[in-house]
Amino acid sequence: MKIADEDRLLLLCSKLIADNSNTDEIVQLLDKNPDWQKLITKAQRHAIASAFYSIIAKIPASDLIPDKYLSKLKQDYLDTLGRNTIVYNELIALLKIFNQAHIDTVPLKGAGLLASVYPDLTLSLIHI
Repeated sequence: MKIADEDRLLLLCSKLIADNSNTDEIVQLLDKNPDWQKLITKAQRHAIASAFYSIIAKIPASDLIPDKYLSKLKQDYLDTLGRNTIVYNELIALLKIFNQAHIDTVPLKGAGLLASVYPDLTLSLIHI
């Protein structure tokens, strides 16, 4: 089964950490002029738009990405950063309160993985 170019591009750009090992393939896929509306819709639906943006923004051939779509992805990235920063700060405040009351806590899921797994607040999936 052949995977669509847009889906391959999303897979290559959905890593938590860019390692530059796939840069050439990413550039080749960008050069094919993908369906950007479809890409952005899928990235948002799968909650990987921030990871996608953080990788393609560092690609040397980012001029292959139409400004309109790069701006849309950047705005999504910034919105996620803002939302997750607020949630993260609230989590820290709650953990301090519990700690002062000598109540043991164990943050779970995205919140519990922030410090150890996610290199960037925009890449975690924190939901209120």
